[in-house]
Amino acid sequence: MEDITPEYLRHLLLSAKEANMNMMRVWGGGVYESDLFYQLADEYGIMIWQDFMFACALYPANKEFLDSVQKEVITQVRRLQHHPSIAIWAGNNENEQGLVYWWKPHLPQYDIDYRTLYVNTIGKILDTEDRTRPYVSSSPSNGLESIKENYTAQNPGDTRYGDIHYYNDGSRLWDWTTLPSPKFASEYGFQSYPSMDSLSEAFSAKELVFPLTPTVQHHQHKSNEDQTIVQQIEYYLRVPSKGGIDRLNDFVYSSQIIHAMAMKTETEFYRRNREIDPKTGNGYTMGALYWQLNDIWPAPSWASIEHNGKWKVLHSYAIHYLDNHLVSPYEDRDKSLKVSFVRDDYLGQLSFNYSIKVYKWSQANNFMLLTEPKNSKLVKPNIKLIDVKKTSTEVNDKTVFELSLSSETVA
Repeated sequence: MEDITPEYLRHLLLSAKEANMNMMRVWGGGVYESDLFYQLADEYGIMIWQDFMFACALYPANKEFLDSVQKEVITQVRRLQHHPSIAIWAGNNENEQGLVYWWKPHLPQYDIDYRTLYVNTIGKILDTEDRTRPYVSSSPSNGLESIKENYTAQNPGDTRYGDIHYYNDGSRLWDWTTLPSPKFASEYGFQSYPSMDSLSEAFSAKELVFPLTPTVQHHQHKSNEDQTIVQQIEYYLRVPSKGGIDRLNDFVYSSQIIHAMAMKTETEFYRRNREIDPKTGNGYTMGALYWQLNDIWPAPSWASIEHNGKWKVLHSYAIHYLDNHLVSPYEDRDKSLKVSFVRDDYLGQLSFNYSIKVYKWSQANNFMLLTEPKNSKLVKPNIKLIDVKKTSTEVNDKTVFELSLSSETVA
């Protein structure tokens, strides 16, 4: 993609704020962000989970490499530690997990090198440079429980401790009962396709058809994920028929609805999952960070914002399911209808009448589907344009307008 401009970066952070996000994670497989990124996070009140730049790989622990790491970590900590937005440091992304599940045969030297790098080098630097913030050697990890196992736990994704990364694309993604019950979900997600505007930047007209052409599928990050997206559409909506750009547009839209509803379902469960199960120790979920905020090129991905700054459907959903006041209706495991009220405003105890004052107090709104949308009989909605307002926001030097629409039924 093109170099990130200050305007684009401000748009990303402002979009996060508009979607009521109070934390973002800078992933260890990316880069340390610019000074402006952290300045904007300070300004907008967004906490930063800051990974050091190690992810999904075994790293050496020889003197030359460790000397380089020491310079890198000291430089970045001294550059960033004065920002109030920095909330936590993390040594790496998924490398403790990798020791258990990925790198076979497992050699004892792997564990020794791991502790040398993330505990005895990075950890000790932070003991000197910044003891005002917590440091976790990896994500996911079991936190203090991982320390008891000398920082290399046998199950670093234990839902009773620390944080987890969770993906289960083959399950029914709108069913909350399939989800784990962690203390903190620091990574979870599902893919969708970007808008036709974005796809048109990358592909010629002959490729913009459905089913997907091999050229379009070649841009897929994850093996078999296009088939998984189609499978999820089959579960809940209807897979478009074979055709040209209109049918591809139907597929793109459907994929974004699946994506948005999946993240809505999972995030609302995590937000209302505040009780501890005394039998299992699960529950008391106090944080959820979906993967991921933004994309870097026009291709299917887990992002809620496309490479050009355009919002996917998911980002519009996030405004509501991340609101400080969440009304979350759901069907419980015993088939009863439940409604949870979640507050993150720290304004103290409030008394209210459930049937009247919830709406007046929070102006919260939500919905619950009683069946898969594919089983619904949709009628013509008669959508009308009610109002157009010019905003002060600009994306790529283009003015953003707010449109108000009306509909006589679900559209």
